[in-house]
Amino acid sequence: MAEREPLEEEEEWDYEPPEELTAGARVVLGAKLALALVVGAPFILILGLLWPIYRLSEIRAGRPAPIPPWDPLLARLQGRAPRRPEPVRRTQSGSTLKYKHPSELRAGGAPDPLETDSAELLAQASESSVETIQTPQQDRVALVVGASGRVGEAMGDALAAQGIAVVLAAQSRESRAQSQADSIIARGGRALAVGMDLRNPAAIESAINETLRQMGRLDIVINAAGMFLPTDTDGGVWELMQAQFVVNAQGPLWLTFKAAEAIRHSAGQGVVIHVGDVWGERPLGNYTAYSAAKAALRMGVMGAARDLAPAVRVNLIAPGAVAPPNNDEDNVGWRRLLHNTPLRGEEGVAPVVQAMRYLIDAPFVTGEILHVDGGRRLV
Repeated sequence: MAEREPLEEEEEWDYEPPEELTAGARVVLGAKLALALVVGAPFILILGLLWPIYRLSEIRAGRPAPIPPWDPLLARLQGRAPRRPEPVRRTQSGSTLKYKHPSELRAGGAPDPLETDSAELLAQASESSVETIQTPQQDRVALVVGASGRVGEAMGDALAAQGIAVVLAAQSRESRAQSQADSIIARGGRALAVGMDLRNPAAIESAINETLRQMGRLDIVINAAGMFLPTDTDGGVWELMQAQFVVNAQGPLWLTFKAAEAIRHSAGQGVVIHVGDVWGERPLGNYTAYSAAKAALRMGVMGAARDLAPAVRVNLIAPGAVAPPNNDEDNVGWRRLLHNTPLRGEEGVAPVVQAMRYLIDAPFVTGEILHVDGGRRLV
């Protein structure tokens, strides 16, 4: 058997220091460094002058402060890890977005997330409040459909009280909506009464166009209109069914899509809120067509919320006992409704107005069916 050959010499090499540069080579290297310094100095100077301006403009625009491009070099000299962009929280309210660093959310700054356990991060998230810049209320315009009804009138007054310009739409311009608009104007608000018939698509578009002409924009749409009639099985069923579906479902859906087109031309996130009914989820005796139409509106709201996001949020309020028929407190059906409501008592329109305010100011809520029925749907 042949003996193993010894390792080649190149595998046992020893370190040899590099040869010293000659005088000429040193002169050439120095010249190259000097040339690089002369050429690069103006760019470094300009960057140093413009960087504070750029950083300030980013902060004023509500975006995170940028990391200096020379930070990796400084980090290497200081023996630390380079800085990374901090996570940013994003909120949306009204029509303006605001971005803030987590370090700006709490006094004294926030610790590095890599050095913080999950429990501390959850605590920070719950304690942090993100500042938002809202569109001034006096610059927002709301279209309230069904303003001549009790619920619509209350919602229009509530919006006007917040400084929002309101356009009150009813079947007849010279209805209670006109007197309400005059009252709001007398109190120093901005209001307009227009005619709108949910059975007529041209009338819906006309009211929206009138809103844009008179107010200049559209941000909020509240639909409190409806048709509440029993389903007569003895005669006239087709006409009643058609009317109820058009007013309670088809018209509101057409209103939603046409309003969304107008809202997109305004800056910010639009809001559409429909007033439905608990009977859209469970049938009401002798009101089959009405219940079916309100159920269709419920599905329409969820579908529109998906199709129109993120530019427009679409939600529905499902109230329960709001007001007795013809304001008759002794109505047998009304008394039975109150008795079958877990949260006994007549709250009126106040809970519906509160729900409207919440949905307007909830930028991350869409496609929601907000029940304001005292638990009636549970019984």
